Amino acid sequence: MVKEPAPSIFYLAEPMVRPEKYPMAMMDRLGYSLDFISNNRVNKPLNLWILWRKDLKKPTVVMTSKQKITIYEELDGLVCLLTFVHTDNFKVERRNLRYDIISLGSPMVTWLVCGDFNCTLFSHEKIKPGSFNSSAADEFAACLDFVALT
Repeated sequence: MVKEPAPSIFYLAEPMVRPEKYPMAMMDRLGYSLDFISNNRVNKPLNLWILWRKDLKKPTVVMTSKQKITIYEELDGLVCLLTFVHTDNFKVERRNLRYDIISLGSPMVTWLVCGDFNCTLFSHEKIKPGSFNSSAADEFAACLDFVALT
């Protein structure tokens, strides 16, 4: 997925920039498309942007929600499903994201799921001691197991 000197596709979580302030001139100089894919969050700022190099066609959006965007792309002959995540802090919303991921099943193509899940699998991954939630970790692990992501 990553080519030197720049990635073919990348995502920004919480860019903190309104779409009309998208740095077009800078992205153009860096070789990226002036277009981008974003998620729709009703009455809230966009929190996920997907950008790609100009020499690629625009990725196909498979599914989008306020917590994730899944795209289909072929890179160097490899057919890929890419899911970019920025999960809500609330447990119920995180659970909704897991249901969305499970609904994709285990695709028969290479699938990369990355981002901020606001949950860890193990207590040693937490920055703050004592903030580990074992039930949330169990749910997260079950989701990953169900779709065969490791």
